[in-house]
Amino acid sequence: MSNHQVDDSEMLDLVSSASVTIPWNIAWQELDLIFGLGRLASGEQVLLNPADFGVIPAGGVQLPGVEVRGSDAGNIIYASSNSSVYGGDNSDSLYSIDGYSDNVLVGEEGSDRFVIASSGDYIVGGSLIENANSFGLPPYLAEVDSVPDLFYLTNSGSGASDNASLIADFRVGVDRVFVDGEERGGEWSSLKADLALLGFDVNAAPMLQESLRSISREFVAGQQGLIDLTGSVTDPDEDELAVVILSGPEWVSSSGLQIVLAPPSGTALDGVATYGVHDGRAIVLGEIQLSVTPGDQPVPSPAPSPSPAPSAQPYPSVPPIGPSPNFVGDSSSVEVIQDDQSVRVIGARGAVSIPLDAVDKVTLDNTSSERTQLTVSAEVRGLDIQIDSGALTLEGSKVVGSTIEFAQGEDAEFVSSVQKIGGGTTIVMSEGNDSVEIGQGVVNKSFFSTGEGGDAVLLDSAVKIKGNTVFDLGKGTDSATIDAEIRRATFELGKGADQITMTGAVKKAFVDLGYDKAGDVVTIASEDLISRKIKLTNFDKKDELIIGGESFGYADLQSNDFDRISVSFRGETSAVVPEESSDSNASTGFDFL
Repeated sequence: MSNHQVDDSEMLDLVSSASVTIPWNIAWQELDLIFGLGRLASGEQVLLNPADFGVIPAGGVQLPGVEVRGSDAGNIIYASSNSSVYGGDNSDSLYSIDGYSDNVLVGEEGSDRFVIASSGDYIVGGSLIENANSFGLPPYLAEVDSVPDLFYLTNSGSGASDNASLIADFRVGVDRVFVDGEERGGEWSSLKADLALLGFDVNAAPMLQESLRSISREFVAGQQGLIDLTGSVTDPDEDELAVVILSGPEWVSSSGLQIVLAPPSGTALDGVATYGVHDGRAIVLGEIQLSVTPGDQPVPSPAPSPSPAPSAQPYPSVPPIGPSPNFVGDSSSVEVIQDDQSVRVIGARGAVSIPLDAVDKVTLDNTSSERTQLTVSAEVRGLDIQIDSGALTLEGSKVVGSTIEFAQGEDAEFVSSVQKIGGGTTIVMSEGNDSVEIGQGVVNKSFFSTGEGGDAVLLDSAVKIKGNTVFDLGKGTDSATIDAEIRRATFELGKGADQITMTGAVKKAFVDLGYDKAGDVVTIASEDLISRKIKLTNFDKKDELIIGGESFGYADLQSNDFDRISVSFRGETSAVVPEESSDSNASTGFDFL
């Protein structure tokens, strides 16, 4: 088997090749560098003049070799050749289609979508580390982001070649990959090999335990401490990993997977050091909260930190030796495991890992035989919740940057009434008929993913959805009922006959009906509830749109035009594009997405 891997030295030339920057016009919603076309939110298309930017068209491409950086509004951008495209904040859709090569696509913040061919491209789901070479790192290193990205690969049939494209920071188990619209999964090494045969070198990003994203350390000046990450960071590709210090006092250093803290005598400091674990292509970041007192202060010196054991290993049941969450009801059957970073509580219906600095803000109530109640008294970051069976209720203040995952086949339930869910929080359902209900509060920049089976997602009318929260309806027959106010949201419909119902006020919503053969139904209570736009894409012959009780099918929508609802059809190309010869491999047009 010939699995071609991209020569990273080739990529260094590629990333630095774009020399002319195309300033982003805030009015643009989409930009096509191949045709030199910008599209406004109103649908109007604007033809750009390459001469205005000092660019000479070549090979049928209007804007080759340029750099463009999108806005924070969520953009659709088609790369040309030798171009560099940066999506900006929020969720973007970036394209590099067959026949146009040697591009750089960087999604940056948000849950981004990439549609790419095997064309010698360099693709980053997250961001690029700035000034990476000043830390002794490769000049172009991908910073892993906190939300899932989607990669749609085009199989041209040519197989692996010297023009393979590199995905630098694929998060195994989080990011998703599709080949010709069909999702691919399975054991990672086999999947990686299959993608290599298609001409895609996919690098698995290093994985860092969530509890180590933020570490707290107190020291007496003149004494040393050690943080050993061995066993707490993994790489699905089994690449060699190393730690690098990106910011902080000069007495913070690294060697291999160890961080050495050696504050000199007389040091007094409350500060932060930033570190990263990398494999040469992608880096995952963490921080250390430092508190150092001079030696004459009566503060005990901690022993060097032991290596936290990998989460997959079994733990003995040991009593907590430090902070512990508050318990209501009988906790005799609850197992509490503590290391120097977090407390993990394991019960009959699930488990939760709590960072040490948040333990005193969490209360667990097991008085009900069917439902566990978790209450947070203040904002909590970094919870890792597993729901094995029954129901979990989340109440109280704010939960950010956390993960809530359902076990397979247990038909579990999650109900939230916290003030806010946000900061990249991910809610992942598995095989079975699971349900999620958000009763109140703000949902901001979060990600909901259904699994196989018939899952149900409900956001009540007391909820506000912001920050382009993404709802990914995977395999199976799933439903999303959104009575909430939508400021901005994206709905990705997977395989199966899915249903989305929107009954509240909507500012902006994007619905991709996907490439499956089942019929999806999108219901909107009234067009009067839409202040800006709802955009439906990939509408097909079995799909249905219901507005105010009136049903519209594929044929109906060919002749109906709505003020605040736009519909594009599967396989449709843009109506206003420059003419190309019949053998052109031109862009599929703005309305593809």
